[in-house]
Amino acid sequence: MAKYEIKDGVGIIPEGTTVIEEEAFKCCDELTSIVIPDGVTEIGEDAFYKCFNLTTIQIPDSVVKIGEAAFYNCEMLEHIDLPPRLTTLSPHLLSGTGIKTIALPDTVTKIEDSAFSGCERLTNISIPKTIVEIGNKAFAYCYRLTDITIPDSLTTLSASIFENCESLTSVVIPDSVTEIERGAFLDCTNLKSIVIPDSVMKIGSKCFCGCSRLANVIIPHSITEIGEYTFSDCSSLKDISIPDAVTKIDIGAFAGTSIKSVIIPDAVEEIKANPFVGCANLMSIIVSEGNKVYDSRNQCNAIIETATNALISGCSSTVIPDSVTKISPNGYFGGAFQGCSLLTTIAIPDSVTEIGERSFRASGLTSINIPGSVTKIGDEAFKDCAHLENVVIPETLTKMGNDAFRGSALTSISIPKAVEQVSENAFRGCTALKSVTIFSPILGEQCFAGCTALETVTLGVGIKSFDDDSFEGCTAIKTVYVPAKKADYYKKRLPGLRLRDLIVELPVEKKSKK
Repeated sequence: MAKYEIKDGVGIIPEGTTVIEEEAFKCCDELTSIVIPDGVTEIGEDAFYKCFNLTTIQIPDSVVKIGEAAFYNCEMLEHIDLPPRLTTLSPHLLSGTGIKTIALPDTVTKIEDSAFSGCERLTNISIPKTIVEIGNKAFAYCYRLTDITIPDSLTTLSASIFENCESLTSVVIPDSVTEIERGAFLDCTNLKSIVIPDSVMKIGSKCFCGCSRLANVIIPHSITEIGEYTFSDCSSLKDISIPDAVTKIDIGAFAGTSIKSVIIPDAVEEIKANPFVGCANLMSIIVSEGNKVYDSRNQCNAIIETATNALISGCSSTVIPDSVTKISPNGYFGGAFQGCSLLTTIAIPDSVTEIGERSFRASGLTSINIPGSVTKIGDEAFKDCAHLENVVIPETLTKMGNDAFRGSALTSISIPKAVEQVSENAFRGCTALKSVTIFSPILGEQCFAGCTALETVTLGVGIKSFDDDSFEGCTAIKTVYVPAKKADYYKKRLPGLRLRDLIVELPVEKKSKK
């Protein structure tokens, strides 16, 4: 470092220098400008790393290599002329700089990972046709980038290449491109239109996720798989046509869009979970009659796995056929009616034995009649149903999942003896709940926590254990009713002295005369 000097903010490099060493001026806040002398052929890694006050730099034509992160986070550097013999832009080369526009030399063939990521002032860039490869996140978080021309020398748009480029409004992808990788346009919130050519064979997961203004997109017929969350949260997207060649639709592929109808083609062989979670406007779901794996029998407006009779995906106009045995077999990745905010009521036939995870989470249900055939309710099945006021739990139910009714609008509930445990957080945050009757033998962790309106708790015979936090935050409880002659039993088991002091024994039930 001794041979490098800074005088009055100006960096001085001795004549005869051919290589500027790694970290030569790293984190030199006093450096404001530098002229690199002719004869220098290489600038090392991190050479000007985080020189926050560097505003001007002159690089001679003799430089043929610039190392990784050489100008990383030089926030005040608004302009740079790259030397004409440079062939590769190294990873993080200009990441986080203040550059507004830049022209790349025709000699450059490769832009490596994150080369321009976080250039928040960059508005446009001219990419020469000599470029054959652009790395992951190359232009990610370039918030002001409004214009980009993708050269026809590229065959792949790399992962997250334009992620969070919030000012991009339209993109034309050349027909040289065969693959768009994961998250390429993730959270490009102002992207309104994009042209995807038939040359594209693969679109990666989350590719257009969060493109909230994307109103139109045509999926090319060359596509055989639609990946995880590919069009998730494209809230302006109202119409979509799934190509006939598609064999797989992955988790959340169209979640949170505004599509109104969808047709599942014959070739689709795999739908992992509901790909239409949160599509509140979806009213019509049709599975083509030639599909051998799935069906929409009886015009039910749902996707049913034919072999198992499991309902995978539904909408606000679904009529559940009486042949369905399970709702949401893989609900953790997307419940069948999750986010159906326009669904206020639905009839569950007595053929159904299981309501799977997240089946009706955050739906618009106001009441639900669970038939006696149901023995299991999965985790979060009715969580966040903010309008659900009335539920009758059948005597046959044995399994109640964690968070099953958390955050719902229930005002009262009775839990039968067959339920093995009132599971963790099952009714947590049900702020309208005023009375509960419990016959289940075990109360899990925070199962009624935060039920701030709860006034009356009625306990059945033989409840074995309570978690210490079962009624955490239930400050409005006035009375805990217990069976006759069971006060002492529950005083030993109820959590907290306050609840024990509220115990009131019910009168002895009179036996009916024969």
